[in-house]
Amino acid sequence: NDIISLAKKSGLKTYWLSNQNVSGFHDSSNTKIALNSNFIYFLNKGKPDDDSHNDHELLKYFYNALNDNSNKDKLIVLHLRGSHYIFNERLSINAKRFSFQDKELSDYLATIYQTDHLIENVYSKLKRENINFSIVYFSDHGLNRKTLKHGQDTKDNFDIPFVEISSDFTKTHKLDISQSAYNFMSFFEDWICVESDRPRSGNFYDGVPPNTIKVYANGLNKYTDLPTQPIKNAE
Repeated sequence: NDIISLAKKSGLKTYWLSNQNVSGFHDSSNTKIALNSNFIYFLNKGKPDDDSHNDHELLKYFYNALNDNSNKDKLIVLHLRGSHYIFNERLSINAKRFSFQDKELSDYLATIYQTDHLIENVYSKLKRENINFSIVYFSDHGLNRKTLKHGQDTKDNFDIPFVEISSDFTKTHKLDISQSAYNFMSFFEDWICVESDRPRSGNFYDGVPPNTIKVYANGLNKYTDLPTQPIKNAE
């Protein structure tokens, strides 16, 4: 009951391209899903906590997946490092830099810019190849505003972007809604145009009331019960 198994059952050829670790406390469960894919590639060759690879290294394998002659439509997963701490370890030499006195904040913003550039590369390649496509980007967690690290104590750790870009979209819509990752599989089914016998959660883009969302924050808690931290000052 995961995205790869469902995609394969629907007839898609599946690729998992990862800049995450192969194994570890937070990684093994993801790898178990990845191993169901038709094609798998990890930049990290099993070294624990290897953070040295830049996400852009995955583009080569993404282009190879596009050029893989197949009469099937494809699901290509790019599992990024993105803005994981420590930020500067994965910034390219020519990465855009910011001039805040707080270097850590500057490096964090540079990782966001770098991820945006990667998505731009993916989009541009698909457009040049005249391929019908849909791109979905989202994060698995946010960061604590005060420490810029992963945590469980504030709403900020659970506030993430979710973006969909498709070749047939003609307008941009920005939605200020609340949604739970527990409902992602319903979105995924709609996205790849299949139906399953699992319970539905309604239209994903309709959102859900914030007070109905539960998150793992030192135990299962209501999202609305968590505090929000002020944005860290920078000069």
